[in-house]
Order: sequence, then C-alpha cells, then structure tokens
Amino acid sequence: MLRVLKAGLQSTLQGAPRLGHRHLGIPYAGPADPLSMALANRLVGNDRDATCLEITFETNRCPAAPVTATLQSASASASNP
Repeated sequence: MLRVLKAGLQSTLQGAPRLGHRHLGIPYAGPADPLSMALANRLVGNDRDATCLEITFETNRCPAAPVTATLQSASASASNP
C-alpha cells in the first residue's frame, strides 16, 4: 500500500472513466493521459484501468515502503531523502 503524507496541488486518484452513471451525478472523468496510466499499470502487473495516483504538480510526499511503482511523465523526478 502506498501511503501519502502530503498531497501536492491537484493530486488525484484516477481510474477508468465511469460510463453510464451520469444520471446519478457521477461524471465521466478519468485520467488526463489514459495511455500513460494503462502503461504504468501494465508495468507493475495491474489491470490497465486500475486506480492510479495522478500528480499534476510537485510536492507530494510518500514514505519509502516496499511498493512497486512506476513514474510516467514528460519531466519528473523522484527521490528518497
């Protein structure tokens, strides 16, 4: 399990778009980059539509733990201080 100590601005949990529930007030939604989400999920052995942590801006803090993760981005970095 990934534990988030500090979520950055506009960090969200994103999964597959929610089709067929608009009449209940649930928007279509989904990730900003569905192809990257599907690739990241495949790299760690998840279903392509499994929920992901989508990080728009920096300053997220997640303690080091035994988790399998991928980082999909145009320009990003991860560190373990």
